[in-house]
Amino acid sequence: SCTRAQIVTFLYRAAGSPEVAENVTNPFTDVSKDSVYYNAIMWAVEKKITTGVTATTFEPNSPCTRAQIVTFLYRAAGSPELAKDAANPFSDVSDSSVYYNAILWAVEKKITTGVTETTFVPNDTCTRAQAVTFLFRAKEFSARQKLKLIIKYVAPEALRLRVLFAGQNFRAKKYINFRTNFLIKALTRIKNSAILALEG
Repeated sequence: SCTRAQIVTFLYRAAGSPEVAENVTNPFTDVSKDSVYYNAIMWAVEKKITTGVTATTFEPNSPCTRAQIVTFLYRAAGSPELAKDAANPFSDVSDSSVYYNAILWAVEKKITTGVTETTFVPNDTCTRAQAVTFLFRAKEFSARQKLKLIIKYVAPEALRLRVLFAGQNFRAKKYINFRTNFLIKALTRIKNSAILALEG
């Protein structure tokens, strides 16, 4: 999974890692100035991408939920208006939810299609693979940034699955090997494309 601080940091870097004002007010007691995530979180507060879990806590090391990452992306895009005819395909996303607009915007922009056709599962922890997919679809990352995302988050997840299921029965192993081999091949193609772009 990806933490809340990691997701905000990727958005911050995608925005070009802008300078943070020296006199910026840090509202969070759990984000110290010497934290590697400090500038990213302060930038996210300034841009109204996040207001924290509470008024005084950000919970940087907590896993980021699917609804939270989509909301970060939505706010980073400027919280655009939804189309008047926007349809909600998800039975688990109420129109009174704080995440409602963000999730429907993500559907409209093809950032997500949900876990199934009728469920988004907003409170589930966002996996590394899901986080990278959302980020790729929502942001214009450079080839170098894409390569870093792949190496740091997605490839290790495929290998972790293989190790996790190594002791399972033959059928389970065969299935997970198929899934991880497919993912690794896809990642290799993406990585090679990114390398070619970097070399070009």
